[in-house]
Amino acid sequence: MKRNTKKRMPKQKKYQIRRDVKKQRAEHVVDCLHLPKDVVMRAELTQLSGNSEMQVRNFKKLISCQENEICIQTGRHRIRITGRCLAMAYFASEEVKVTGCITSICYEE
Repeated sequence: MKRNTKKRMPKQKKYQIRRDVKKQRAEHVVDCLHLPKDVVMRAELTQLSGNSEMQVRNFKKLISCQENEICIQTGRHRIRITGRCLAMAYFASEEVKVTGCITSICYEE
């Protein structure tokens, strides 16, 4: 008897491929119809004013808040803001404003 030499793809990878295809289709539709991505796909929208203020819209949760680092989870990314004397000017349900001396912003997958 011959054994079946085909290797099966793990379920996790199949799910990841399906999710990526759906995301690509959605991005294609949004691009073709010229719709705003932040509204349709719930993408994060960041606005930086110099190095002293940053607004983040469409975030999911606040991970950490310290004087030298603030970490925010969005739908696709984790945003790590580092600097000096960082504070949150306001914190609403879908929007946060960070003030202080911002030295770096890192987007992590």
